[in-house]
Amino acid sequence: MATIGDTSSYGMDLRLGNSIGHRSNLYQYPAVANDHVTSISVYGRSGSGSSTVEVAIYSVNVDRPFQRLGSTYTITFTSSVVSWQTVNIAALALVAGKKYCVAIGKPSANFTARYGFDISNSVSLHQNTALESLWVERTFRGWEISMFATVQNIIPRSPVTYPCCAQLIQT
Repeated sequence: MATIGDTSSYGMDLRLGNSIGHRSNLYQYPAVANDHVTSISVYGRSGSGSSTVEVAIYSVNVDRPFQRLGSTYTITFTSSVVSWQTVNIAALALVAGKKYCVAIGKPSANFTARYGFDISNSVSLHQNTALESLWVERTFRGWEISMFATVQNIIPRSPVTYPCCAQLIQT
């Protein structure tokens, strides 16, 4: 099992808010054959009541997020206590040899993520709040959001044929 993103539980608050847009951690993950994303996790909290944030996987082109892979997924936070929250997803196939990153966006007004500084693996900010199919970069920053996707190598099963059963069907 591998991860795309940052599994560190950072201690600084990042109030995303609806007007700021969304971000992508640029820890680039080079996929290998049979890799699939099975979940996405975010470390954060709700200011009051419950809050939501959308997450997605993007392909990487020239060291920047490029195209969303599959759908967006919603993670709900119900506590003001910081915690990891995870959304499990149907196995999302990655293409061997391509690079991928995880993105966060469309936060409700009272959602707060956690972040830390990391110049080598910076964050790309998108110009809009929704996680659109194509990424349009607005700016680039030197901090890292506590979020990651879990990647599992799922080897497809070969179909099994039973000579005895095939013979029964033919008669």
